[in-house]
Parts: sequence; structure tokens; C-alpha cells
Amino acid sequence: MFRILSRPIALVPRIPRARGLVTLNNDLIQNLKSHKIIPDVLDSFNPLGLITISHDNKDVTMGNTLTPAEARERPLVHTALNISDDPSLVGSSYTLVLTDPDSTVGAAAEPSKSVEIHNTNNNNAGMTTDYLHYIVSGLRLSSDHADFSQLDLDKGDEILPYLGPILPNGSGKHRFVYILFKEPPGSTIKSINNIIYTTSSNHANSSSRPLEEGGENNNEKALTVLDEPVRVAFGSGLRVKQWAMKHSLTPVAVNFYYAQGQPTQE
Repeated sequence: MFRILSRPIALVPRIPRARGLVTLNNDLIQNLKSHKIIPDVLDSFNPLGLITISHDNKDVTMGNTLTPAEARERPLVHTALNISDDPSLVGSSYTLVLTDPDSTVGAAAEPSKSVEIHNTNNNNAGMTTDYLHYIVSGLRLSSDHADFSQLDLDKGDEILPYLGPILPNGSGKHRFVYILFKEPPGSTIKSINNIIYTTSSNHANSSSRPLEEGGENNNEKALTVLDEPVRVAFGSGLRVKQWAMKHSLTPVAVNFYYAQGQPTQE
């Protein structure tokens, strides 16, 4: 079960049809607007289903709160898509993005790449930018029916390795937003700025700079620092919705949770 606004909605293998689907979509959109996911992260769109996120049996339920420890590991992801509205959903590929739109990392240094904060649960007044925690493309549904399908993240093209919430003390609540995008036919999103990012095998020194060698033409980098610039607005000042538009990606489902750092000591 998960709750959208004041109405509980059961996640079942089949999406409600006809009038029920319209009601579900309206509830989803209202929830996303209430939490400012629209317009901060996405412009208004037509949801084509649901995406369920489970972190070690802790479900993401459209605005609940998780601790950073609970979301430390990469989640299990399932979809429930409405193929009657769009039969092409079955044969399509998908990109999954996880972003924190309330981050102030790098925002003060480059205000032109930031936006005014809308999240009233965040204590950081001023400007924010997208901090990217995960991007994987080329995902396929595990079922030909698409009504209920697990996304095998290991079979996608990992563009940015998964990074759980890392928040400074006293930061207030941040939104962590999962977006499932439908890719256009022939999509080949495999890198950001032509660089392939991989998980470093050495995390002992978190202050070390990213490795810049490896792969042909030195086009691979191992992430060894948490503030790797590419995680901040794609390293080029783009918001998620701008990056999606650049690659002709269509949002089909969204889920999100809140997390926050430890309160500051008085």
C-alpha cells in the first residue's frame, strides 16, 4: 500500500482502467504538485503508471521519510504501466534517474545554474540545484505485458553509480525523486559529456580526486569523491527536465521520498 495525499492506493499487478485510471492520474499529479516535484523537477506530464522503489524492504511511498541509512543501498525497482494507453511501452527502453533537487552543492558558486528553492521543508534558504544520485539507461521490462514488471538494473547502462543520501547536519528535509523516462527509438544514452563514470574500487581516501585514466581515449573516470562535479547538474548546469528534453526522454512514472541530516546541536 502507499498513500497519495489522503487516499490510500494499493499497488496491484494491474493498473486501474478507464475512470479509475483518470482518478489515479489526477491524484498522482496533485501529489507531485503539492510537493513541488512539478515544477521543480518536471513540468506537468501524463503519468502512464506507477514505479515502486524498495530499499531493503523499506518502501518509497510518494513522500514518506527514509533515513540516509535506510536508503544507503541501491533499491529494487518494479513498474506497473498502463499499456492500454500506450502499447509501445512494452517494447521500449527506459532511463531511471534519482535526483535531489534541494541540494545547495555548487549552487552558490554558479547561481545562473540554480533555481529558487520551493521545498518548504528544507531549511536552506536561497538557490538549489539537482544533485544526481543515480542514472541508468537502456532498461527493459522483464514482462511482455508491462502490467507489473521488475527492472533489472544490472542489465542497463549505468551512467552514474548509485549514491545514497548524504546530507549535512541541520539541512532540513530534501526530496529524493525517482523518475522513469521512456527513451526514444534508437536511444544511445551511455555517458554524460562523453565520459563513462564507474564505481571506484578504492574508497579509502574520500578526498582523493577522480581517476582520469582507463578505457580508450581516457574516457572513463572512477568516482572517488562524493562531490564529483558531474553529479551537480550534470556538470553543465542542466536541470533534470532540461537534460531529459535534450535526449528526447518522456517521463512515465515518478516516486519520491524525503531524507534529512542530523539536527544541529544548540
